[in-house]
Amino acid sequence: MKIGDLVNVVQEIGCHTPPKLRPRGQGIVLDIVNTTPYHLRDIGFFNLGRTITVRLMNGTMEEFCERSVEVISESR
Repeated sequence: MKIGDLVNVVQEIGCHTPPKLRPRGQGIVLDIVNTTPYHLRDIGFFNLGRTITVRLMNGTMEEFCERSVEVISESR
């Protein structure tokens, strides 16, 4: 995934079993940021992955975790 790719966003809401999914639509990737690993005393370090900024087709710009974003078409 890279800036300029066309993506489809399906956001997972909460921590339910089975997961609750919210389709957010398609959009263009504007930015990709590596997150800082978190440290929890009893667990240690863990990384949440990258944060993807997407301009959705409805005109809004939002940030999503990487696993909510699927590439439809790569930019050149």
